[in-house]
Amino acid sequence: MQKHNKITMTLPEQITGVWQKWRFSAPQIVLWLNKVWFSASTFVMKIATFAKRQTVTQHLKKSEMKRIFIGLIVSVIYLTTLQSCSKEEDSYFDLTEEAKELILYDAGDTFELKNIETNEIITLTVNWSKFDYSKDGGTPGSIYSGLSGDNYYERGEYSFSDQTDCYNGTVAVEARGNGNFEFSIFTGDCFGEYLTTFEFNSLGFDYGGETASININGTEYSATYVLNSQNNTIFYTKENGIIQIFDEVDESAKFTIE
Repeated sequence: MQKHNKITMTLPEQITGVWQKWRFSAPQIVLWLNKVWFSASTFVMKIATFAKRQTVTQHLKKSEMKRIFIGLIVSVIYLTTLQSCSKEEDSYFDLTEEAKELILYDAGDTFELKNIETNEIITLTVNWSKFDYSKDGGTPGSIYSGLSGDNYYERGEYSFSDQTDCYNGTVAVEARGNGNFEFSIFTGDCFGEYLTTFEFNSLGFDYGGETASININGTEYSATYVLNSQNNTIFYTKENGIIQIFDEVDESAKFTIE
C-alpha cells in the first residue's frame, strides 16, 4: 500500500502563499474601488451641475422680489387703515333758499326771448334741471390729503336751447362758505359766446355781483341780478329768469323778455 507523504509548510512559505493570493486578487479590488469612487464623484458632479451659481442667484432674486412685494402690500393696507381711522368728516355746503329760487325751471318748461334786431321770438326749452353736490377734495399731490375731509358744495343748474340748438345756454348756482353762492350764466352760439360769473351774499348785499331794479318795455323788475362781463350784461330775476342780454360794446339790448 502506497503511502502519501504529508507536506508540511514552514511559516515563511505560508506567508509567501497568502501574499501570492492577495497579489493576484489586488487588481480586482483596485478596480472595484475605482468604480465606487467614480460613481461617487459622478454624483457630486451632478449635484454641483444642478446647483449652478446662476440658478441659486435667480432663486435669491425671486425670494427678494417676493419679500418686497409682500412688504408693499402690507404698507398699502396699513396706510389705508390709517386713513380710514384718522380721516376727518366731510363738510357739506348747502345752497341758501335764495340761491335755489334762481333755478326756477324744471325739465320740459319753456320761456321766450325776443331778438331785438330781427324781432324774432325765440322759444327756449329746458333740457334738464338738477341739484347735486360737487366734490372739492384735499391738496393734490399730498400723501396726507386723504386724511382731511372732503368738501362738497351743493350745485343747482339747468340747460336750455331752441329747436335748432342754435340758441342755447346754462344757468347755475353753487354754494360757497358763509351763506354765499356763485351765480353763473353761459350763453353760446347764436346768443354769442358769453360767460358771466359772480358771487352773491345770501342777504342780498353786493359781493362781486349786484342786484338792482330795471325797466323793460314799461315793466319794472325789482331785485334783478346783474351779471356783467367785459362785453355784455345779463339781467336775471327769480320770477322770470333771463329778462335781458345787453351788449356793452354796442351799448344796446340784443335780447329781451317779451
